Amino acid sequence: MAWIHFCFFLSGLTGLVYEVLWTRMLGHLIGAAPYAVSLVLAVFMGGLGLGALLGGRIADRQSGPAGLLRVYGLLETGIGIYALFLPWLLAELVPVCAQLYRRYYGEPIAYNAMLFVLCGLLLLPPVLCMGATLPVLGRRITWEGGHWTARLGLLYGLNTVGASVGALVSGFWALETLGLRGTSLLAAAINGSIGILCLAKSGRPVKSEAGAIPAVQETDRLGTVEVTQGGMALPAEEPTVHRPLLRGRFAALALSVFALSGFCAMACEVIWTRLLGLVLGPTPYAFTLVLCTFILGLALGNLAFGRLADRADREDQGDPGGGVWALFAATQAGAALLILGSSQLLGNSPVFFSKLAVTFRHGFWIGRAWEAAALSLFMFPPAMALGAAFPLMVRLGFRPGGGAGRFVGRAYAANTAGGVLGSLGAGFLLIPWLGKEGGLSLIAGMQALGALALAAAAMRFRAGSRPLPVSGGLILAATGAIGALALACMLPRWDRLGLSRSAYYDASPSLLRYGWLEALFRPRHFAAGPSGGEEVFYGDGIGGFTTVWKTTGPLGDEDFTLFNSGKADASAQADMFTQALCAHFPMLFHPSARSVMVLGLASGITAGEVLHYPVDGLDILEINRQVVGASRFFERWNNGVMGDPRTRLILEDGKAHLTLTDKRYDVIISEPSNPWMAGLAELYSLDFFRTARARLNPDGLFVQFLHSYQMDWETFSMVGRTFSRAFPHAMLVRTLPGAGPGSGPESDYLLVGCNGEGRPDREAVNRNLAHAKRSRNVDLPGADVIFRLIESDDLAGLFGDGPIHTDDRPLLEFAAPRLIYVDGGGDIRGRIRAGARLSPRLRALAGATDRNVDGQIDFAAYALSVFRPFPGMVDLARADEGQRARYHALVAGYCGSYSVSDFALFEPAETRRACVAAQFEGLRRRLASAGGEEPQALLAMASLYDQAGAWEDALPLYRRVLETGSADEGLLAVARKRVDALTAGTNGGR
Repeated sequence: MAWIHFCFFLSGLTGLVYEVLWTRMLGHLIGAAPYAVSLVLAVFMGGLGLGALLGGRIADRQSGPAGLLRVYGLLETGIGIYALFLPWLLAELVPVCAQLYRRYYGEPIAYNAMLFVLCGLLLLPPVLCMGATLPVLGRRITWEGGHWTARLGLLYGLNTVGASVGALVSGFWALETLGLRGTSLLAAAINGSIGILCLAKSGRPVKSEAGAIPAVQETDRLGTVEVTQGGMALPAEEPTVHRPLLRGRFAALALSVFALSGFCAMACEVIWTRLLGLVLGPTPYAFTLVLCTFILGLALGNLAFGRLADRADREDQGDPGGGVWALFAATQAGAALLILGSSQLLGNSPVFFSKLAVTFRHGFWIGRAWEAAALSLFMFPPAMALGAAFPLMVRLGFRPGGGAGRFVGRAYAANTAGGVLGSLGAGFLLIPWLGKEGGLSLIAGMQALGALALAAAAMRFRAGSRPLPVSGGLILAATGAIGALALACMLPRWDRLGLSRSAYYDASPSLLRYGWLEALFRPRHFAAGPSGGEEVFYGDGIGGFTTVWKTTGPLGDEDFTLFNSGKADASAQADMFTQALCAHFPMLFHPSARSVMVLGLASGITAGEVLHYPVDGLDILEINRQVVGASRFFERWNNGVMGDPRTRLILEDGKAHLTLTDKRYDVIISEPSNPWMAGLAELYSLDFFRTARARLNPDGLFVQFLHSYQMDWETFSMVGRTFSRAFPHAMLVRTLPGAGPGSGPESDYLLVGCNGEGRPDREAVNRNLAHAKRSRNVDLPGADVIFRLIESDDLAGLFGDGPIHTDDRPLLEFAAPRLIYVDGGGDIRGRIRAGARLSPRLRALAGATDRNVDGQIDFAAYALSVFRPFPGMVDLARADEGQRARYHALVAGYCGSYSVSDFALFEPAETRRACVAAQFEGLRRRLASAGGEEPQALLAMASLYDQAGAWEDALPLYRRVLETGSADEGLLAVARKRVDALTAGTNGGR
């Protein structure tokens, strides 16, 4: 029997690998939008349940162990063969999906229904085979004597362990090393080997563990079928009838609770996966760890309670099923309590896992191992309680004999149907309507009600002629269920601030001085909002988790920041230099862009800047509906983009849209978030770049955002090299105005590709400059400003030879998450400067602003307009009085309107004095309008006096800050520290 268990372990491994692979492959075709992914998952899980029903019927018709083994071998062989042909079938479906998309996308119900049918036709054959394997082998198990529930639990548990290992193998090794095709071939080879082995074994007599060949009577509803021994039919005899413990309404109740357990398990997995994406970071590795941990917990529950079920059934003591009833109810009640407890801890654990990330930030793999260990402590207990349902249900439901396969199939189908509803319901209903907290409360309450129903029914159940005794186990189960219902009204309750502000992303080394228990149970809210900040939008839905924070500076200047999954993706100030340039660069260089597509709405600023030009239509592709609601807080900066009649919002995966649409564009702007976020690396692949180029009109331009922070040169150059393969005529553009030492954070870059042999045309820029001047977000005084940002027009020479990121070999998807805590931007900038190649014509244009003071001032005007001043903006030693006056007016206007944290950026000393004076004047105006009691303005003015050495003027202002009673503890701490230092006379204690 050991080899059969090993085969079923491998079957579980390949099953999960196929789920990952086929979801990806279909995602490349129909997109990775939430609805599309959910359709694939529903087909996959629904097919497993339907396959289990059919497999149960087939299993009960077999003549003996050999026949069952033969069926199992054929099923595994069929799965492997189909897996080999699936990529070819997918390629043949592209034209069909394209026709459906073009014709029915405006009718989402009809379109998604047709996708569901297509996915069903494509995936049902192999998935039905997968679902049928459990009842077939389950029926095979009942031919062995003794402890058959433990055997069945072991079989199902090992299959589930295999699934966990499959997730681990695919997520951490196979996809990166072998690619999609290689991983698919490996999985198909494993299935084929299992099938061949089982077919070969099915021709031999099958011995029991004791060595004897058992004689077994097969019975079903029609009576005795036959008696077999070692797979050989024997003359039928009067059967010994083995009746199930549960019949009628009791069987229906138990199956219903089993289905409910499947619902709760899958709903928990969905919500916990979303939650832990905010705690660990939404990387492919994090999601793989969560999936592996949860599935492994379910498997351990199957294994442990399979043995306990046999011991709990006291049939030989005249109490058939009593102990199993109690154990079934108790584990369901325990699952409800443990879901609430674990959810409470997980939702408040960002600081704990952030401390873990900081501790192991220099060892990626050891860090993931410790994350897995920590997750197991949180997730194993509830997952094991949920996993107990299968062996307990089986023990209650039947005894060895006829109909065993059919019952296993029915039970598995019921549990799987609940799982499908749980997965879809969590994403589409619970999270959008109740949020993660409310959703988990409802799930725990439903689980508790199921336990209570089991306990109540057990008290009315009659075993033979007498009812079951009311045992201590049943009382404990009922008490636990009632307690879980009460707690579900109060738990879980999380620190929303800590979740929404990316503790994993902004992990601080200061956490190392706190203890682990302190980080978990008394977290320091180091991820709290910035001074003067408030949350103005909170959106949690199937598309993602989005928040918007509003901050007000000391001068009253407002800034809004949009966070996706806890990571800042757009803002009204800090990201303006990239958001604006993404639009203006291609729109200035294209001779006459009329049709434009922007991938990624975010704040809407990029799309809004496009509308300053005379375009006929603007398509915005956004996958997360929550972002649409968040973008309205940026209307002051995004040119009212969502209300413009030229704008068309398409809630769809951008890659799928470009694959399936027949529309062509003059300009396509791709501005996704960082590629280390799960699913986004596909928007940096060679396949995507080629698809985008195919949707460009002749001489159309494609722009791809690429960051240099959290990158190393090998990964950065891989993306650039991949881009150059799709666009031989391309440029690398810096978005940060200053790029020298001390110029600020590392730059974002734009990869700009031309669908043709077009060259940057200064005349086209001059013609389009009038449209750019309509923008209130950016100041572009002259055409030469834009040329100064071009780093190279020879990407192949700059990035050289090396690996390429493709859909089949998704190297970036696995490389990028390892670099979250790596600061390689300086090295990237240095390598670009050392290896950049510019044609003589572009070199002359790019250096035009550096050769004269007016050009430098023009570029300074642009830098200040996007909130990015940098050292040495203008060489005033060469400037005349008029130029000095113009530059100082620009600096004064900026410093009088926006908070300046580093006055050293403004050189020389006369410019710095102009900035400080303007800042003083701005603060005076702010205090006058606020009645003199605005704590941020008071603190900023006190700090200016402090830096100037005017401590007698600074001290009263610091004291006034303390008297305001501000709720900002950080602000008060700064003021208190300076009051103490100045009072003690230690003026240098800044």
